[in-house]
Amino acid sequence: MPSYEAGSELSQGQGPRTFAVEIPGEKEAVVPVGGDAEFSFKIKLESDAPFHFRAEPKLVSETEGSPDWQIRVYLDGVQKWDSYTSLPPEFNANLSTGDHWITVGVVVAPGASFGDVTELSIVTSSRTTTETTRFRVAVRPSILAVKTAIGQEREVADSIGARSKDGQLGIYSILLPSTIRGYVLIEAMNSDKIENAVRGIRKTHGLVKGETSLEEVSHFLTPKPTVSGIVEGDIVELISGPFKGEKARVQRIDHSKEEITVELFEAVVPIPVTVRGDHVRVIEKDK
Repeated sequence: MPSYEAGSELSQGQGPRTFAVEIPGEKEAVVPVGGDAEFSFKIKLESDAPFHFRAEPKLVSETEGSPDWQIRVYLDGVQKWDSYTSLPPEFNANLSTGDHWITVGVVVAPGASFGDVTELSIVTSSRTTTETTRFRVAVRPSILAVKTAIGQEREVADSIGARSKDGQLGIYSILLPSTIRGYVLIEAMNSDKIENAVRGIRKTHGLVKGETSLEEVSHFLTPKPTVSGIVEGDIVELISGPFKGEKARVQRIDHSKEEITVELFEAVVPIPVTVRGDHVRVIEKDK
């Protein structure tokens, strides 16, 4: 738990230490567009004292016209400043002996761009002592899901890709995992822009509300071995190659080469045949 005593660097004779600050949690956060972050720090007082507070926000952006993010400041649960209102970012308070909390809430603006960062300083002053506590919030893309007609995922993905070529939609990637039917995943900044963009695209059923995380879809991005789930003794149907349509029993599995050796049921002489794992379909599991 980071902590320090405000005024501890004052030389003797300049006055007593007025207050101590403790920061029990994080001072930085990364959130999606429309998301929010909350920070708090504690002011410890050994005697009653008057305080002056000042909020100093700064938006760092490479995109011209990026909107300011909403910032709220609370003192002991009472809202003292909101950047979206006419409340001044400076306020005074007479605090009694004990612990007091400053809480800061930051909401990322809908029009934020990748790389935008808001840096916020809370300047706390009492008598001869001034301390500055800094927080930082950065924006990240979201993983959004577009619902499509079954079997039309590729067509929808191509249409979205065509509409995003000018860069105005803020789309960074379009994911089309083969194991997910009826959905196209999009890595983008602004869900409102994507929702408007998919309207009018054939075979779509709109944007799914909410977002998912990269961690939740990462397993779709790493293809499973083609022999995954196949065991010796399984009965399979060959779906590709010269024996297409034939049924066989799995004899051996080579995981390193992703190949299986099968024995065809209809063969006059039982001859082992080695095929790729994605050239078969399991129709009956070995019991």
